[in-house]
Amino acid sequence: MSIEVPDLIGSEFLGYRIEELIGRGGMGVVYRAYDLRLKRTVALKLMAPDLALDERFRERFLRETELAASLEHPNVVPIHDAGDVDGRLYLAMRHVEGGDLRAVLRADEAPTPARALELVGQVASALDAAHARGLVHRDVKPSNVLLDGRGHVYLADFGLTRRLADGGQEAVEGRSLGTPAYLAPEQIEGGTIDARTDVYALGCLLHECLTGSPPFARGSRLAVAWAHLEEEPPSASAARPELPGAIDAVIARAMAKDPAERY
Repeated sequence: MSIEVPDLIGSEFLGYRIEELIGRGGMGVVYRAYDLRLKRTVALKLMAPDLALDERFRERFLRETELAASLEHPNVVPIHDAGDVDGRLYLAMRHVEGGDLRAVLRADEAPTPARALELVGQVASALDAAHARGLVHRDVKPSNVLLDGRGHVYLADFGLTRRLADGGQEAVEGRSLGTPAYLAPEQIEGGTIDARTDVYALGCLLHECLTGSPPFARGSRLAVAWAHLEEEPPSASAARPELPGAIDAVIARAMAKDPAERY
């Protein structure tokens, strides 16, 4: 699901000159913009207008982006500014020159095992820092893993984070808070969300980096959800025989149906 995108190219928003649409999804759009005051390029995310009408979502977004903005880590995209202006929620963050892991996986063969572990290790490091601050990302996926020109990894889009203490999942206007290919069973069932939810998604990400495809590639969202709930993770070493068989046990533990059995 994606929202309608008005023609904002060339316009100004709170001192940001909007230059190019670089992404969109069910919860908002992302532009490359120029900060006229600080003279720097940023990524400007504008949330779907109707989200600001949901009081719980608006309050949580403002509270959690403030906390995420204080998260300083070399593998986390820095948040420069966030707020609510005239009923429009926005988020300004560092613009990472490069691409995302989704584009890499689509354009090339799967990374070498060593590179896959390096990539996922940097994402894990970012998640460790977030979890230590009481945040869970809950939408870890290749398109949220940004790579700069040096191949350095940044984990982006903490706009969907929630505090660990908040517990269960909230749905907003039918939007799925997460991406089906990487959803933990407890997300699908509306259960308690915590750091182990991110561990599950990280296991899915590792499988995709090693094999070139997510663990449960199915023809519909319902079939994907059913597989997450009922099927065991496929063998990565079966898809790529050059991989050590021990990697299957690592992914299986990360993707355990019961969060208590995960890392």
